[in-house]
Parts: sequence; C-alpha cells; structure tokens
Amino acid sequence: MQPDVAVAADQALAAAHAAALRRIAESTDDPQRKRELEWQSEWLAVKERPAVVPANELAAIPGTYEGERTITAREGRLFFRRGPLSGELVSIGDGRFLLNGTARLTFEPGAPSPGLLIERLDGSSSRCARTGPAPE
Repeated sequence: MQPDVAVAADQALAAAHAAALRRIAESTDDPQRKRELEWQSEWLAVKERPAVVPANELAAIPGTYEGERTITAREGRLFFRRGPLSGELVSIGDGRFLLNGTARLTFEPGAPSPGLLIERLDGSSSRCARTGPAPE
C-alpha cells in the first residue's frame, strides 16, 4: 500500500494528523474553526522539522519587547516568555515563528532592532517594539 503523503516513518503520524486537519478545515464554514484547524495543521507540520534560520538573523531577534515579552536564544533555538506563558518558537520561514500552535510571531526588520508582530488564534494581533537586549 502506498501512503498518500511520502514522509519518513517517524513523521508519518504527525503528517497524517496535519493532513486530516487540513481536510476538516476545508469543509468548515466557520472562519474561527477554520483558522484553528489550519494553525494546528501548520504546527504539526513544522514542529519536528522547523525551517532553518540563518545565524545572523537568529542573533538579531533575542531581546525584551514591549508588554514584558522576552525572547532568548539557547543552542540555536528561540524561546518566548511573557509571565507564565512560555515556549519554544518554531520557525516557519521568512522571520515567522509559531508559539505552541496558538500564536504566530513575525519579526519585522528595523534599525537598530526588529519589531514584533504577534497574531493570536482568536484573530487579534499586536505590534511590539524591541526595548532592550535579552537578559543574561
């Protein structure tokens, strides 16, 4: 039997789950439900194999941002924290990252530092300026 999507065996379950969510999303008329399913599918598709971020771009992102948000880097990965909310940022390419499948963060180029656009699953969004370096 040939699979519908060719993936490595250790990624087959996540790929099948993501494909099923995409099919369900295509069939719903509820915009909020469609968004939730599409984001969950995207999260499953990339969390095990995130897009590669060039080292110079990765180095420009860590810092503190408006609203008591902190981005730190450890071992080539980025982590987000705001109060009790924290998690690894998973790259989906082009300066965009997913946080736990519930928010998309886009780092926008800027001088002297990038800004941050946060899009939430509920459709709300906010922009945050970088206010300083990441804590040590």
